[in-house]
Amino acid sequence: MFRREVPLTEHLDPGLEIYFVATYPPRNCGIATFTYDLAHAVASEIGTPGFQVVAVNNPLQDRNYPAEVAFEIGQNQIHDYRLAADYINVSRAGVVSLQHEFGIFGGPEGRYINHFLGNLKRPIVTTLHTVMKEPNEGYRKSLSDVADLSHALVVMSRQSETILREIYHVPKHKIHFIHHGVPDVAFIDPNFHKDRFDVEGRTVLLTFGLLNPNKGIETVIEALATVVKRFPRVAYIILGATHPEVKREHGEAYRLSLQRMVARLGLEQHIFFHNRFVSHDELCQFMGACDIYVTPYLSKEQSTSGPLAYALGMGKAVISTPYTYAEEMLAGGRGKLVEFNDPEHMAQTVMGLIENEAERHRMRKKAYELGRQMTWKNVARRYVDVFHEVLGSFHARPETEIIQTSFMPQDAIPEIKLDHLFRLSDETGIIQHSVYGVPDRRFGYSTDDVARALVVALGAYHQVKEERFLTLANTYIAFLRHAQLADGRFRNLMDYSRQFNDGPKTEDTWGRAIWALGCGVQLGPTEWFRILSRELLERATANLDMEHPMAKAYAMIGLYHFLQRYSSATAVKKLFQNLADSLIERYGQAKKDEWCWFSDSVTYGNTKIPQALLLAYKVLNNEIYRTVALESLDFLTRLTYTGEHFDFVGNVDWYQKGKEKSLFDQQPVDAGYAVETYVLAYEITKEPRYLELGQAAFDWFFGRNCLGASLYDFTQGACYDGLTPYGPNLNQGAESTIAFLLGNLAMFQQGFLTSAANSEDMSRVWYQDIQPLAAKEIA
Repeated sequence: MFRREVPLTEHLDPGLEIYFVATYPPRNCGIATFTYDLAHAVASEIGTPGFQVVAVNNPLQDRNYPAEVAFEIGQNQIHDYRLAADYINVSRAGVVSLQHEFGIFGGPEGRYINHFLGNLKRPIVTTLHTVMKEPNEGYRKSLSDVADLSHALVVMSRQSETILREIYHVPKHKIHFIHHGVPDVAFIDPNFHKDRFDVEGRTVLLTFGLLNPNKGIETVIEALATVVKRFPRVAYIILGATHPEVKREHGEAYRLSLQRMVARLGLEQHIFFHNRFVSHDELCQFMGACDIYVTPYLSKEQSTSGPLAYALGMGKAVISTPYTYAEEMLAGGRGKLVEFNDPEHMAQTVMGLIENEAERHRMRKKAYELGRQMTWKNVARRYVDVFHEVLGSFHARPETEIIQTSFMPQDAIPEIKLDHLFRLSDETGIIQHSVYGVPDRRFGYSTDDVARALVVALGAYHQVKEERFLTLANTYIAFLRHAQLADGRFRNLMDYSRQFNDGPKTEDTWGRAIWALGCGVQLGPTEWFRILSRELLERATANLDMEHPMAKAYAMIGLYHFLQRYSSATAVKKLFQNLADSLIERYGQAKKDEWCWFSDSVTYGNTKIPQALLLAYKVLNNEIYRTVALESLDFLTRLTYTGEHFDFVGNVDWYQKGKEKSLFDQQPVDAGYAVETYVLAYEITKEPRYLELGQAAFDWFFGRNCLGASLYDFTQGACYDGLTPYGPNLNQGAESTIAFLLGNLAMFQQGFLTSAANSEDMSRVWYQDIQPLAAKEIA
């Protein structure tokens, strides 16, 4: 059917704009370059400069943006995503073009971007730069949510179309194939540019892009050792700076390893490194000078490649490994494929193309012919077509749907804020107590609090990627190392003069330290941090002999984190299982009629035990762990949840079997641990009631409790030290604030951004604001 070409302005008011959401120059990454080229090509196509950019920032990048950048999103600041949506919603935006790549957005699997999409009230066209054929559940869910929240999806390979339909179940009408854009350049002889790079008269190979171990450069280097014996005039240029994330984590170790390999093989006169991010013009000159472009990537899943697209667009002979995009783009004689990580095959293919100049020239012509479809001008036209389509369908929606999209939920989760941990911490550790918000040095430090603070610091860094959080983590791991005794156990109390109290070494302290060290093994930011955590944990568990269920639960959670990094660690898994079995045995001994607990008393931090058993079920898939975990968790729920709010067990007399439950003082640690456990129970069972209970436990901090009193101080990022009969205890010690942050992290990690935007919540917020003052006056 003939489709009339409709000018974009037929659907767009002259004052309306297109918003591009992605990374953007001067950030040095391929998505930023793509976005810049696409935005300017579209503006040229529609004959107006009417576009703006919402730029996603990395904390380490240059932020000296050009004028078209109207708003910035902190990559790991989840609230920025909602604010960006709000900003666009009240603008003159006609359509939003999102560039999606998991790694440029915050949250697990880049899930923070879905918070932006879910709050946006404009038509959304999302370009998918990575489409995984075999994603794990997290990536599958993340991309499925992006697809559901977008009005149209753009992919750059036909294979990606198929994957979206078959794996992600995206309807065909929602998917649009548009080539990766390339510059429109003349088909020139490579010798024209060679003198610029001192390679005149040589056969030039080129690989371009941010350097990282997945590039497979070693394969080409090893192949060149064979090639130069037969063709001594070959030169191989490796163009591009080290990837910023690789550099942050490992420095220049990878690049230096490649340079050492070049030296070892005696190839210094054949292989040249250009360690910088080049401009568009420079890239075209380098690309123009090459005779053969090589993409030796190691990942089969790669669904697009800007450098490969540029090579085809400029008419280059290409050799590549058979990743998804290369297989498709090099079909029909446009390039040669070699097996992954096969230097011999690479060498034979390179020599074959050098020898056969006629074949190389035919390959170049075929590549250049395809490249005419890929020029930015043609790509921009296709994007404009898609913009037309989504604008038309968006404005044609039923009125009821338009009304529904006008009321999007606001998140009820505060940003992850470690300000008070910094306030309480010094170069030794974290001060246990405070007088109001001021550290109380009289009571010094405790291993208990340092261990939990390490869990929070690593979890927060994993979520937010703020480098300053690692300062805390380094301090805390050093304290734990100093606190450990020769037998693997831990001293607990240290005074402010850095002298340990020689009191009893409790099992709970031992278990909490193992919990923290397991997190260090899984989430440690550097290899040495993970090695140290593992050494301390292995020493702590070498002679593990615990009696108390709570201590065992803490230790199990640490071992669970260890197994997330080393899933085949047989000895650790056996120890993990033995601890779980001992809890099941203890439960069988203590359970009587309606008393579904592990002892005859319920004190504090109780939900850690069912949490540990749920984690055991995840690892070992033994149904008894799940059954007992949920049965005991439901017992605690009946004991502490009124149907409206939580009344956690008070610390006056706790709750002894057959006696009355103490109502005060309720401890924040119970609320924080409960959030973690209910969230985990929901993850495992998918029962909505556990999600609702997790939200209710988190809301306890904000006034959903028996006094309607808020315990969280938003300005300081601190939590009050408990709920007394008169209101909050206005001291803000380490345990309370850490407990809040554990709950906060659990909510973020699962992406449970539930709504609190109703009249009851708003009245509660007002009451929260005045309640701490009232409590102070009463006291």
